[in-house]
Amino acid sequence: MINGESMWPTFADGDEIFFELFNEQRLEVGDIVVANHPLKNNLNVVKRIAGIDHKDRIHLEGDNPDPLSSEDGHNFGPVNKRSIYAILPKDMIEEVQSKAMRGRMSKDALATAGISALIIFIAMILIASVISAVIIGSMMTLLNDSQNDAADTDDVLYGKVIIIDATITSISRGAEIDAAVILISFEMAPGSTTMNDEKMLWAVFCPNEDNIMGDRWSNNGNFEAATNAFGSGGDVDAIDSLTPGGTYMFALALFHDDDPAAKQGGCPPNEGETHTLVLAVEGGGSASSWDLRYKQNIDEGTQLI
Repeated sequence: MINGESMWPTFADGDEIFFELFNEQRLEVGDIVVANHPLKNNLNVVKRIAGIDHKDRIHLEGDNPDPLSSEDGHNFGPVNKRSIYAILPKDMIEEVQSKAMRGRMSKDALATAGISALIIFIAMILIASVISAVIIGSMMTLLNDSQNDAADTDDVLYGKVIIIDATITSISRGAEIDAAVILISFEMAPGSTTMNDEKMLWAVFCPNEDNIMGDRWSNNGNFEAATNAFGSGGDVDAIDSLTPGGTYMFALALFHDDDPAAKQGGCPPNEGETHTLVLAVEGGGSASSWDLRYKQNIDEGTQLI
């Protein structure tokens, strides 16, 4: 059975779809695959291949135009071939769509869905561009400010968020480590103010591997996926605000960004290196930073702070 959140509107909830067991067949953009969720044990996702980079990492996306309906590569980054165990080639997708589904969707409904999806897609591109620019610009400015002016204490995040633990929970390896998930546990210090999770930003900075004198590479995001300090820490939208005295956790997905337009390489762990985790409030003052110290042998379960 196909879950309705997985591949709607391509497949409807309850459709029976027969996939081929993946045995190193050729993967192409447009194929639909069943893969293990890299952040949640015992959970599978049904997603479309949106891209395959030069390191054979697979970028997965859902077809649902609502970006909050389910998680895909935008949440957990690329996956390796070994995460995939079933495939539906793109040239077979139309053949297996059920008659019931095609009957439910009239031409008018399809046109409406297409227009809505286009509007949402354009809005997502615009919003993503603005958010990315804001986060990177804010983080670089705040990082420089915190390094150059340690005496600046107005609206400082330092002391309000206390990092308790940072542990590697997932590693994806090719010739090198090309993606990892780090679970961060933290406490909002008593006496701090209640903060909106979307207004709190994070970024991880690392050396530029192409040009040591160039701008540092980074991954970034906000605290929207933070949860109370129980479970796996991967329950999106579990909370809306962070309160004084509360203890929380959230997962950082670190992976190489090979998009040449982004001019960012991304910051998965490198053995023996120290990367910088920076936290800040959108529109706030100086940033707060911690070192992520990677050992020569990096494994799942390695503690970094």
